[in-house]
Amino acid sequence: MVFLIDFDNTLSNNDDLKDELKDALDSVLGKEETQQFWLFHDEFRGHEKLVEFPFIIRDYCKKVYTETWETKLTEIFNNIKVKDCLYTKAVEVLTHLKSLGKVYIFTEGDLDFQKAKVNKSGLEKYVDGVYVFDYKMEKFKYIIDLLNDKITIYIDDKTYNLEQAKEAVPTVKTVWVRQGYYKDVLAINPDNIDKIVNSLDELLTHDFS
Repeated sequence: MVFLIDFDNTLSNNDDLKDELKDALDSVLGKEETQQFWLFHDEFRGHEKLVEFPFIIRDYCKKVYTETWETKLTEIFNNIKVKDCLYTKAVEVLTHLKSLGKVYIFTEGDLDFQKAKVNKSGLEKYVDGVYVFDYKMEKFKYIIDLLNDKITIYIDDKTYNLEQAKEAVPTVKTVWVRQGYYKDVLAINPDNIDKIVNSLDELLTHDFS
């Protein structure tokens, strides 16, 4: 058995992470400049329609810290306590899945930020590998072909990712962890979801056989 498991809102609570991001901005920029950042944030979103903090923070640092923006960006990201944002049973679940087969974290987003998050979470030592892409579902079939195993179980909090996975590789078994921001976004085709659990914890008692 091979398990592919998502990171954001599956292993890590994104609401907690956003709070950590805000604290990191205060810590690195100071409260006065952070207020300026939020003005920039609102203006940026008005033009670009983006809600992704990493993109907005990077754009701000490039504009304000022209020569040292990479250093400033690293300082902000390094101040985020990702471990504090993990769901309580995240390590226990990964350890359990590892006892059943191979486990890979399969995630997407800003590459620098996403890799830093996974690294700072400390979860890498509990899995066989980490796959990070800008848009992971574009690479799903490639990863399945790369792993070349008979039974693959894909675990995610987003039904549309699970549905895309099933469409790309019909033999994949899909598990929807119904928690976090997308817990009420139902599948367009429920047949594409093989199993629903209401929290990450439930994976500890699920019979994957």
